[in-house]
Amino acid sequence: MSRSGSAFETEAVLWLTLFMGLALIGGGIWLIYLDPTGGTAINLFGNSIRSHSVGMVGIFCGAVLVGFAFVRSRRSN
Repeated sequence: MSRSGSAFETEAVLWLTLFMGLALIGGGIWLIYLDPTGGTAINLFGNSIRSHSVGMVGIFCGAVLVGFAFVRSRRSN
């Protein structure tokens, strides 16, 4: 049983995925830029997590979401 959404739902999901990916990329760049000025760090179980590490992960996850959006948009045509 395959569930196929309407064209509007599919397009809305694609735009939302693209927007979230770009937001993660922008937030990741901002966190990397913030690290020298803010110097934020969280110590969790003896490991130090710095803002530039979180920024790099955000950029990677955002790039994956943008890639998924492009692949799905090419499949729907």
